[in-house]
Amino acid sequence: METQVKVEKTFQIREERMEEFQTKIDGLNKKAAKLGVSPVSFKVIKTELIPARNEFGIATGEEYALHHVTIEGATPKLPGWTFSGVVEHTPAGNIIKVVPGQEIDTKYREAKSVCDHCGHDRHRKETFIVRHENGEVKQIGRQCLRDFLGGSSPQRIAEMLQFVVSVMDLGDEDLGSWGGSATPMYSVLNILAQAMVFVKRYGFVSRAAARAYAEKSGETRYITTTADEVLRTYEKPKDKQDKEWLQNHLPTEEDLEDSKKVVEWIKGLAGDSDYEHNLKTLVELGVFKHAKIGIVVSGAGVWAREQGKAKLRESRAKENAASQWVGEVGKRQVFDLTLVDIKNLGDNAWGGCSVLHRFKDTDGNIFTWFASKEAVGEVGQTLKLKATIKKHEDYKGMKQTLISRCTVVERP
Repeated sequence: METQVKVEKTFQIREERMEEFQTKIDGLNKKAAKLGVSPVSFKVIKTELIPARNEFGIATGEEYALHHVTIEGATPKLPGWTFSGVVEHTPAGNIIKVVPGQEIDTKYREAKSVCDHCGHDRHRKETFIVRHENGEVKQIGRQCLRDFLGGSSPQRIAEMLQFVVSVMDLGDEDLGSWGGSATPMYSVLNILAQAMVFVKRYGFVSRAAARAYAEKSGETRYITTTADEVLRTYEKPKDKQDKEWLQNHLPTEEDLEDSKKVVEWIKGLAGDSDYEHNLKTLVELGVFKHAKIGIVVSGAGVWAREQGKAKLRESRAKENAASQWVGEVGKRQVFDLTLVDIKNLGDNAWGGCSVLHRFKDTDGNIFTWFASKEAVGEVGQTLKLKATIKKHEDYKGMKQTLISRCTVVERP
């Protein structure tokens, strides 16, 4: 059996977790030696000194070391077949785990635990998806691997595939901030309620966003992910400051109620992507293992974002209903208008810059002006304008008055 595509993941580990991380790597490499495959390797790309911050985001004067680490394993190439991933079968549905660089058809989200080799549909915790070099894809049960692959040891092959899964899972663990051993299982509702505490106060921060911020800023600062913060609440407080922080971040009854709303919202998702599908499945399960903490916490963040969009749509709908046409088309008059939005539309046909101004009067009526020059003011300013009413128009259900030849008569 030879190796194929490398499985690579990059993530962050706090200094105090490096010993535990090394222990995990050593355990995987003992398995690699028995299987006769290449060991897992890792390298520290860089190390940052990160200022510790209190619950208000203020630096405490202390720092901790954060290592940026890349791990590498190998995807096994079976006789003519390549391992694409695992379908984890649960009472609530399937959870899909795809090997980086591979793809798994969406039909496996709903697939039964049937083996394409023996044809039997029996209770299985997981099945393996393999792709032949001619493009053919098969779903194979653990016990059928030997016959399917032509006599190789089924235990060895199963261990080989599980070895790769373990490497994939290692990159999903939050080794950046939480301490001690992981809690065996978590409650979806409890985790979502705890996540809402941080989402409401600080906004949602994904692992990818935190990493991108650190790389873009080039500074020794690191935005703690929301999942990290949630996991911190499961740690045993080390001192008085930790106890105070924990007390200040416990879920309220409102957070618990919101977590139930998040669950109902997730259940209503279409499930078109692997992300949505896996999220829906975890919610149906009600409990989950540590490696899934990131995806569950993200549900609270996405729900909050959608709620914000809904409120914005509602606000705009009310604004649209309130706006009426003003004045007589063709008439020039003076208006007291507040500039509520400026949008640069780029160069126009005459070589100038076209700028859309959006105003509102004291009655909530909307005015628009397309100017072939720079903005006449700043958003929030109230200006006395002399303008000609060019047109009364209906824009996406909102009545607005289009004006032209605007001149500022008086500024604040």
